[in-house]
Order: sequence, then C-alpha cells, then structure tokens
Amino acid sequence: MASRYTVTSLRDDINGLNIWLEECGSSIRLECGGRNGYQAVDEYSVDNDGKRIGSGVNCTVCCGSSRECYDAAMSHYYGERHRIDRARIDELEG
Repeated sequence: MASRYTVTSLRDDINGLNIWLEECGSSIRLECGGRNGYQAVDEYSVDNDGKRIGSGVNCTVCCGSSRECYDAAMSHYYGERHRIDRARIDELEG
C-alpha cells in the first residue's frame, strides 16, 4: 500500500513547484490551503520580480485530497512548462 500523502507533503511539494516555475520564467505560482474540509491548490499571477499581483487567484487547479491536489498541480506545472517552451520555440522560428 502506498504511504500516506499529507498536507505537509503537499505544501512542501507546492513550494518546490513554485521554485521550478520561477526558474523557467513563468508568470504564475501555486498556493495551497484548506477549503471546506478538503485541500485546494490555486494559481495566481506574479510580476517580473516574482511578487504576487493583486490579492485574488486566476483559477483553482484542484480541490480534493492532498494526493489529488498534488497530481493536479504537477499536471498544471507540466502544462505551463509546455506553454513556455512552445512560446520560446515559436519565437526562435519566427
């Protein structure tokens, strides 16, 4: 049986994803928190210095168990990486 994936694990992993997002030049970051007895991961925008823009969120990535939120956050990260890489390729070809 798989080991239990905790809220603490989710927070640590979201922090790691945010480092990766910063390193690839993304203008978004992720945050997690409790919501109605579940965990939630939200996306928010940052400026060129990595500071949050505004107080709201762009979208909710997932609301569910810690594991579900982690899986959705990873998928969201890979989608963002793909978008950034595609934009760089288009710019080079272009």
